[in-house]
Amino acid sequence: MPRAKEDYSIISKNQKPIIIIRFIIYFDKLFSIYFWKFLDILACKNIKIADLYEKVIGKQYKKEYDQFEILKYNKILHIGCGAYPLTEITLANSSNVEVVGIDKNPEAVVLAKDIIRRKKIYKKVTIKHGDGINYSADNYDVIIISSCSTPKEKVFENIFKRANKNSIIIVRTVDSDLNNIFKYINRNKDINYVKKLHFSTFFLKPNFWCSIYLTKK
Repeated sequence: MPRAKEDYSIISKNQKPIIIIRFIIYFDKLFSIYFWKFLDILACKNIKIADLYEKVIGKQYKKEYDQFEILKYNKILHIGCGAYPLTEITLANSSNVEVVGIDKNPEAVVLAKDIIRRKKIYKKVTIKHGDGINYSADNYDVIIISSCSTPKEKVFENIFKRANKNSIIIVRTVDSDLNNIFKYINRNKDINYVKKLHFSTFFLKPNFWCSIYLTKK
C-alpha cells in the first residue's frame, strides 16, 4: 500500500500568532481529556446517563468499527479504556472479538472491571492496569489509542515500534491536534495512513473529534 503523506494544518501561522494556535490545541486536548473522564464517572453512577452514553457515543463507535472493518479481527487492544469502558462494551455487543482494555489510572481500572462484571461480558473483555507508553502491543490485530491517552508521542513511539506487522492502529483525537499527530506519523516510515473518520454528535462542535486509520508495514 503506498504511503500517503498528510498535512492537516488547522490554522495558518500567517493568520494567527503561534502562541494562539498552541493555546487552542492545548485547550481542546485538555477539554477532551476532562470531558470524557467526566462522562465516564457520570455513566458509572447513573444508569440513565449510561444508557444515553452508550446510545449516542456507542453509535459513533459502531460507525468507526464498520468504516474501518475492525470487527473482522480477533484480538483488539484499547489504550485508555477509562472508568466506563464504552469501546469495550460496544465491541463485545457487536461481535465475538477478544478485547483488552488498559488504563494507567488504578481507580478507573477498578470501576471499569465492575462495569464489565455488571454487563456480564467478562468472557470477551479483559480490563488491566497498564500504560500505553510501555505496554506490550505485539499480540494484537488492532490497537485503538484513546484521545485521552497521554503523552501521545510516547504512546505512539511504543505502539509504532512494538505493534505487529500488518496490524491496524486507530488513533482517536481532537481535530486541532491533527497537524502535530500527522507530523509524527509521517516520520515513521513503517506506518501508513489510510483514512480518517469524523465523529458527529449533537453536543460536540462539528469537526472536533475524529479517528485516524493507520497500518503498520
